[in-house]
Amino acid sequence: MSESNASRSQVKLIEKLCSGNLGRRKLLQAFLKDHGITDISELALREASALIEILKKSDEGSGEGKRTPLVTEKQLQFLKKLQDSAPRRDETLDFIRAARVSSLDELSVAQASSLIDALMKLPRGKASDAPISGKQIKFIQSLIKRSENAAVLKNFLAGARKKSLDELSSGEASDLIDRLKQ
Repeated sequence: MSESNASRSQVKLIEKLCSGNLGRRKLLQAFLKDHGITDISELALREASALIEILKKSDEGSGEGKRTPLVTEKQLQFLKKLQDSAPRRDETLDFIRAARVSSLDELSVAQASSLIDALMKLPRGKASDAPISGKQIKFIQSLIKRSENAAVLKNFLAGARKKSLDELSSGEASDLIDRLKQ
C-alpha cells in the first residue's frame, strides 16, 4: 500500500520554517538527500511530519530554551558585500576565528550583526579592492576564447594565487583584461 504525499499545509509549513533560516535549510536538504528525494512536494505524509518535527526542534537547546538562530540569508549577502577592502576582509577572518566557526554561514544572527557593525566602522574599500564585477567576468570570458589567452589567464591566476575568476578583485580583473587585450 503506497502512502499519500505530504499535504499542501505541510509543504507550506516546511517552507515557512526554512524561510530565512540557513540552518533549517541545511537540515531540509540533508533530510531530502537521505530519503532520495529532490523536492519537498515528493515527501510522503509521514516523512513530512517527521521533517516538521526535526525543523521545529532544530532551534531548541539542550534544556536551556532556544538556541541562537543562525545568520539570515540577508545578513550573509550584506556581509559578502562588505568584503570590499583588505582591512574588512581581515576583520572578518579575525572575527570568524574568534567565534570558533569555519565560515560566515555558521555565525548566529547576533554574531553576524556584531560583525556587520564592526565592518561598517572600517573605511570602505577603493573600487580596485571591490570584488570582480559580472561585466568584467563576461568580458574576460569573451577574451579567453582565443587559445593564446587561455594560457595568459592560467598564468595570471597562478601568479595572483587565485583558483578562479570569482576570487579576483576588480583591480586585478582590470590588470588581467589589459594583458588579454595585448
